Amino acid sequence: MKRILWLAVPLLLIVLAAAVFVYRGTLPDEAEEPAAAEEPAWPGTTEGQEPAPEAAEPESAAAEIIEAQEAASEAPSEKTVRAELIEPLLSFYPGTAGSSLGRAAAAARVLAFADRYGAVGVSIGEEDRKLFAENAASVAELLQETRADFEGTAGLYSDAGVYETVQELAARPGIWEKCDALMSALAEVKPADA
Repeated sequence: MKRILWLAVPLLLIVLAAAVFVYRGTLPDEAEEPAAAEEPAWPGTTEGQEPAPEAAEPESAAAEIIEAQEAASEAPSEKTVRAELIEPLLSFYPGTAGSSLGRAAAAARVLAFADRYGAVGVSIGEEDRKLFAENAASVAELLQETRADFEGTAGLYSDAGVYETVQELAARPGIWEKCDALMSALAEVKPADA
C-alpha cells in the first residue's frame, strides 16, 4: 500500500501540473474586445491611449531562440533534475493500468526538460536503476515515434492531457537534437544487474 501511495502521489502531481499547463494555454483572451466604457486607464497613459506592449514577450523567432539558448545554458540544480526529469521517469510501471498515460506525461516532461536545459547526467540510486532504465528507454522510443509521426502519437498525448505542450515543444527549432542528446545521456544509466 505504501508503494502505491509513493507512485500515486507523483503521478497525480504530474497530471495536475499538466492540467494546469494545458488550462493556462486554453483560456479565452478576454482583452480582445473590451467594452470602451469599462476600460480602465492604464498607469502612465491617458484615456484612449493604448499601454505600451510588455517587454517580457519576445518580438521575433530569433529572440525566442536566444531566450531558449540562454535558459539551456543554465545548469539545473540537483533538486530540479530530480523533480523535472527523474521523478516523471519513475512515476509509472510498464504493463500496469495507466502506464501509457504516465509514459506520455513523462515524455512531455522530458521534452520540456531537454528544451530548457539540454543534456545532463543523472545519478540514480541502485533501487531505482532498473525501473529508470526501462522507463527512459520506453520514453525514448515514444519520443522517436513522435518525431517520426506526431499525428500517430497525438491521441496518446491528448489522453494524457499534454497534447498542446508536446505540440508546441515539438515545433521548436533544435528540440529533437536536444532531446536526442538528453536521451543518450539517460541511456548511460544502466540497471544494477546489466
